[in-house]
Amino acid sequence: MCTAVVENETLGTLHDDVAGADPQRAAIIDGTTGETLTYGDLAESVARVAGALDATSLSPGERVPLCYPNRPRFVVLFLAICRTGAVPVPVNLHSTAGKSAISSRTVTRRS
Repeated sequence: MCTAVVENETLGTLHDDVAGADPQRAAIIDGTTGETLTYGDLAESVARVAGALDATSLSPGERVPLCYPNRPRFVVLFLAICRTGAVPVPVNLHSTAGKSAISSRTVTRRS
C-alpha cells in the first residue's frame, strides 16, 4: 500500500510531477479509437484548459458539473478542473432527467 501526505497540492498539480518524470510514456489509450495521450501531451492539454478556466470566475472548492463521455478529453477536463482548485462532479450521461435535476441542485456555486 502506498500512502503519502501531500500539502498544498491538487490532483492537477500532482499530475505535473508524474508528467515531468516520463513525458513520453503513454498515459491514456482510448480503447475505442486507439487515441493515445502521453503524460507530456496530457500535461500540456491540462495546462491549456486550466488556464482557460482560470480566466473564468471559478473559485477554489467550487463544484463544477462535468458531463462528458468516457474519452481522453474527460480526463483532461477532470484534471484541469482539479488544477484550478475547483471540484469536478462527474454527471452520468445516461441519467434520467429527474436524477440529472437532483445532481444539478446538488452542485451549487459556493459563495
